[in-house]
Amino acid sequence: LDKELDGMKVEFISSGNRVYRNYHPGLTAQRCDSQGCFLPKGALPLPHGQKLPNDWTPYCSQSEFKVTEFLFTHTQKCWPKKLTHY
Repeated sequence: LDKELDGMKVEFISSGNRVYRNYHPGLTAQRCDSQGCFLPKGALPLPHGQKLPNDWTPYCSQSEFKVTEFLFTHTQKCWPKKLTHY
């Protein structure tokens, strides 16, 4: 059963297959600038501004970044190279 509902494509397949899809017409993945204004099609993204040496965004501080980096690295080393089951 496919139908249009206020510009939204809705697809529903019986509960046996359990496939539900909603497509929103406003979610187009069109690029925009930091103010939300759409860029022309084919335009390259705008360059990021220069960050200050003490700007650890999205982290609050260098310490927070270092802890996160350590945990990520440690997790990567402990993770099996190849998963055989989930």
